[in-house]
Amino acid sequence: MGKKEEEEDVARSPPLSPPGPHVAGLVLARGGSEGIPLKNLAPLGPSRRPLLSWALDPMLEVAKERDDSGHDVGFTSVWVSTEHPAIAACATKHQGVQVPL
Repeated sequence: MGKKEEEEDVARSPPLSPPGPHVAGLVLARGGSEGIPLKNLAPLGPSRRPLLSWALDPMLEVAKERDDSGHDVGFTSVWVSTEHPAIAACATKHQGVQVPL
């Protein structure tokens, strides 16, 4: 393949990712705590929301932020890493959170 064909091939290739940096938010939420088992599901505060929600809700708000020209300035994605199915279920109740299992 000559240089011209290579340039044409590159021009036809779709971009690998959206413009701008990818900024991922990550919450590490183990279920196997020795001190307080399943503490990430413990209800806290007057609203009795799970501890995990107290971490995810602000991250999801930041994920929605845009600058004056409409570009993302917050997280591109929000992830929860856990080995416990109940924590994964709690995380997936938050729209936009990804949980790899």
